[in-house]
Order: sequence, then C-alpha cells, then structure tokens
Amino acid sequence: MFHNFGLAVLALCFWTAIFAGGVYLMSTASGHRVVETALRQAGMEALNMRLRPYGADEAKAVWQVIANTEGGMQAERASLRLDLVFPLLYGGALAFLMLVMLFTVGAGSYSAAFLAPVLLAVIADWTENAIHLRQIARFESASDEVSALMVRIASTATSAKLILVWLSLALILVLPFIFRARG
Repeated sequence: MFHNFGLAVLALCFWTAIFAGGVYLMSTASGHRVVETALRQAGMEALNMRLRPYGADEAKAVWQVIANTEGGMQAERASLRLDLVFPLLYGGALAFLMLVMLFTVGAGSYSAAFLAPVLLAVIADWTENAIHLRQIARFESASDEVSALMVRIASTATSAKLILVWLSLALILVLPFIFRARG
C-alpha cells in the first residue's frame, strides 16, 4: 500500500510538471505576462483562478485593468484561446495518471466513476474560457453589454473546475488507501 502511495506522489509530481510547463508555455506564447503583471499591480486576482464567485462588475473591473494595459486585451484573448486546448493536456495527463493508479491498486472496474471529475473539470474549463471570450467581446463593444448571467455561469464553471481538479488530485493520493493492491 505504501509503495502505491509513493507511486501516487510521483504521479502527482509528474502531473504538476506537465501543468506548470503548460502554463508557462501558454503564458509565453500568448504574451499573458503583461496581464499577470498588471493585475498583480492592481491587487487583483485573475478570474480563472478564483474559487469564490465573481460577478459582472468584478469581471468588468478585471477586464478594464487588462484593457488599460498595452497589449493586454490581445494577450488575454490569445491566452483564452490557448486555454481551450490546455484542458486536453492537463486533463489527459490527469486521466492517464488516474487510470495508472486505478489499475495499480486493482480498481480498474471503477474507472468511469473516478474519471468523471476529470472530464467534468475539462468541460468546466472550456465553458469558462468560451464565456470569457464572448463576454470580453461584449465588454469591448460600445453597443453590447456584458451579460451578468453568463458571467455567473463562467464563475460557477471556474469554481467547479478548480474543485474538480483538486478532487481528482486528492483521489489519486487516496486510491492506495481505498483499494488493496492486487496479489
């Protein structure tokens, strides 16, 4: 059991490296560092990492800081477009590691149940990014208003994404304690 727990810790380290590498590449490719710096200087947190709910006014305040930053909106849109692909990378790696752990501990027949949080996290991430892209377009339009309902949906998707990723990571760690290893 402790050998399997060690394997789970290694799996999480591997996933963390993939995740951090993906975030670094996305940030570099999109030029998103200007946005991160501007938000940090304004004392604001990016919308995609907020566990607590946010509304249209908070989203507009974040987007205003980004809009006031040279190249900010272009970088934000590029980052959101790349972030439509990124969930496939981190979700795929998370699903693979979950399957490895499930089969290592002899729980392969429970795969669908344990993979559900990973799949739902990816769907939530896509939902969040697609809504943000559309609402930013509305924010920039003089004739369109940001939809409070859509921002609430994006906020819920953001919270769900974070909780489901953390749940998936925790499940990988506890699987050795839930199931006994085969033979």
